[in-house]
Amino acid sequence: MIGRIYVDSSFAIASIVDNHEFHEMAKSRIDKLPNARLCFSLLTIDEVINAIKRYKLAQSKILKAVRDHILDLENLEIVSYEPALSSLKEYLEVYSSMGLKPRDSLHLHIMRENMLDTIATFDTDFISKKSKLEIKIV
Repeated sequence: MIGRIYVDSSFAIASIVDNHEFHEMAKSRIDKLPNARLCFSLLTIDEVINAIKRYKLAQSKILKAVRDHILDLENLEIVSYEPALSSLKEYLEVYSSMGLKPRDSLHLHIMRENMLDTIATFDTDFISKKSKLEIKIV
């Protein structure tokens, strides 16, 4: 049983946007994990908002989508990272050693700081490097 899952923007966007190519897959995966805590970082929510803006929606519609599909989740958990020099050093180590882009490195760092080893994602970098990153994919 999976207890806590870090949700990245690729998965969140797919679950929000009805005509997204992975919409049904995202919904199906979440339905199979009714008791899991869905962990979002502010970084993920920022990426979701910026991606939805590309659809030229009004700010009020974007905020409604985020409220309806993220903030209103009963099993929502907000995660972050420790605002300390050690956290910065750990992030830079992830970035320099894992072959990820800077933002993906920050997502992985946030996961590690919050003891999360499972991610809901459609990001091919995470999927292709899951063994090296020591993560599970939902």
